[in-house]
Parts: sequence; C-alpha cells; structure tokens
Amino acid sequence: MTAEQYAAKDSAAGPTTLYGAHQWAQSRYPPPDAPPSTVIAFHQENKRMYERIADMDRGHHHEALYFVGYEQRMVDAAREETLRGGKIPAGQEAPPASR
Repeated sequence: MTAEQYAAKDSAAGPTTLYGAHQWAQSRYPPPDAPPSTVIAFHQENKRMYERIADMDRGHHHEALYFVGYEQRMVDAAREETLRGGKIPAGQEAPPASR
C-alpha cells in the first residue's frame, strides 16, 4: 500500500491507521516556544489517539501500544520538568512516521 492509500483510509474524524496517526501528530506538533501546558496537552491527546489506533489498526496493534507508552513518558517528562521550574527540553520530536 502506498502512503496515499494509507492516508485515504483516514476519516475526517481522525486517523484510523498508525501511519495516519503519525502524520496527524507531526502536523500538530507545538512550536518550540509553546507553553508547557500546550506540550503536555499535545502528548495527552496523542496518547488517546494511539490507544484508539491500537484497536482500529489491528495489524499495527503492538506498535501503536508502544506509542501509547511513549506519549505517556513524554507527558511525565514534561510535568517533571515544569515542576522543577525548567523548560521542556528542546529536541523532543514527534514519533517517526511508520513505513
């Protein structure tokens, strides 16, 4: 399946494939100067999205579950950093697109 075919499987209500989820997450990544609350909200929403994808895209179930954990770790790291009064570390990137 091509990237276009995978993208076509995604509905207007949100992604339905792991590939679409990665594309959607990358398109929404907050800017570097975003407040910590925005970054935390971004990762929380991604976690919920990957939980849905794990049920919908059964061929990528375990990979989607990995990203559920990844997003939770990002939420935890951002919260810990803000509690210490620092900024969220630069260079935290959205998950790489699956092929």
